[in-house]
Amino acid sequence: MPDAISIFGFLIPMVRASVIAGFLLASWLAVRVSKLIGTDAKALESAVFGVGVAGMIGARLGFVVMNWEAFKDDLLSIFYIWQPGFLPWAGVFIGGIYAYVRYEIQPLYLRSLLVAYGVAALVPLVTFEVTKLRLPNSSVLKIGDFTPQIKMINLNGEAVSLRDLRCRVVVLNFWATWCPPCRREMPMLESVARAYQNKGVMIVGFDVGETASRVQQTVSSLAVNYPIWLDGSDTDSSQMIYRMFGGVGLPTTVFIDRNGLLRARQIGELSRASLIANLESLLP
Repeated sequence: MPDAISIFGFLIPMVRASVIAGFLLASWLAVRVSKLIGTDAKALESAVFGVGVAGMIGARLGFVVMNWEAFKDDLLSIFYIWQPGFLPWAGVFIGGIYAYVRYEIQPLYLRSLLVAYGVAALVPLVTFEVTKLRLPNSSVLKIGDFTPQIKMINLNGEAVSLRDLRCRVVVLNFWATWCPPCRREMPMLESVARAYQNKGVMIVGFDVGETASRVQQTVSSLAVNYPIWLDGSDTDSSQMIYRMFGGVGLPTTVFIDRNGLLRARQIGELSRASLIANLESLLP
């Protein structure tokens, strides 16, 4: 199952879509439960929404606290909720606390809320597990697979391979010059590449389907110094590799451990905090 779907060029991560589905399901349950217990349907539906919002805020704040070093120099990025960075267990905990404190004196409301909230929380959790599965006969790598020894060229025309990077943690960032989110995250990738260059980490930009001259122009304008790979004249090869790593939209970033195993995949724009959190989980 893909990690995201692309609709009219917009990337929608499956887990985020499932959070919305969870909200809708919880609201539907609230209306049905209200009829059973004889309460106001709109009031109970509003309460479910309030608990959900509290849970989302809690999940974001939990992630910020756990990754404060990545946020402290750019406090505004805390509010970039379109970027990845939520701590599910913190969201469930804060949402539950909010429901208890807000509706403790209304036991029927509280029980109904907790049931609806539990169902809403289950939807993204199940979706997250399902996205790890690989459909029969699918060539897409799943988390935990060994990565193939792909061979490309760098901007100097030299042959390069993932095999050359074995024993390092590798961040493989699929991008293209026409992709605004790709260009937007590249200075951040450059900054993290410099910070982690002595820790056994290699960040590699993998251009999908473009010529070396076009790529070089963009890389120079952004002052990017981490390695950029491309396939030169055979642009079909880069498209094939991109799809094999699970790409359905750009940017797509995969994290490979020192043993060559695919450990994580992020479809869509990275935040500095989510990048560092993934890196730290793979370092000794």
